[in-house]
Amino acid sequence: MPPGIDSELGQLGSGEAVAMAACLSGGGLPATTEASEYGDLVIFGNDEPYRVCTGSGLCETSGGTDSGDMSKEQWSELSSVFDAMATPYLDGADVPSDVLLVGTKDYTDLYRRCLNETGYEAPGPPGIDRDELEYKQGVAEASLEWADCARDNGIPDVKDPDPPVADGYRSVSAATVPYSISPDQLREVLTACPPLDLPGRRAQEAAMADPSASGDDFPEVYDPMIVYDFPGWNGAYMDATDVDPEVLAKLTQFQAVMDEVMDALLSGG
Repeated sequence: MPPGIDSELGQLGSGEAVAMAACLSGGGLPATTEASEYGDLVIFGNDEPYRVCTGSGLCETSGGTDSGDMSKEQWSELSSVFDAMATPYLDGADVPSDVLLVGTKDYTDLYRRCLNETGYEAPGPPGIDRDELEYKQGVAEASLEWADCARDNGIPDVKDPDPPVADGYRSVSAATVPYSISPDQLREVLTACPPLDLPGRRAQEAAMADPSASGDDFPEVYDPMIVYDFPGWNGAYMDATDVDPEVLAKLTQFQAVMDEVMDALLSGG
């Protein structure tokens, strides 16, 4: 979204986009609309840096009129500032949703109110949902295969992953392991059922070693996704502020076991 747009409401745009721009402008943030190949965009009409995050959790950051002249260090500093400002809006999966920060001001309340009032959704390439589903399907299949292996190796209550959905990567299709198992049991099943797509990783490494290969030649890697059915788990994410310290301590043990097994696999052990 280019900065420096005139603050008067543009004449081009869908009804929702025009209404959204008008709502933002009425709330003190100049905005207009601009046509794109995917639909009509709402553009913030000032020269300041901004960050906007959609309901899918995807964020866009602009340096304002200085974008083209900013160094890597300046971009990093700007990103850190916006990260800190967005912290109150992180959900349990550490994903910001419907957030708008401009300069040093937080317009999130105005942005959310205008979204609710107008029904505006920022347009994007139609292939995004398809790409997300294709990736999640690969992970779901790997997780299902892992769940089958775990049941065959002493953990009969492992649950299969749910069907994947395109939601901006806010959900995962994961094999769910019962919280009641011990770290030693987890180590045994992870040893019998590797939590990594080793063939995919080897194929990717081989492709990357070919100097004539391009990004399109690199095969996807689909590691199984593994979660634990601990008290408070809602099937999508955990909120660490609501987890009992004893539960969190056991989950930390589980993660240490996972890291240990993965490090051994990646090092050839």
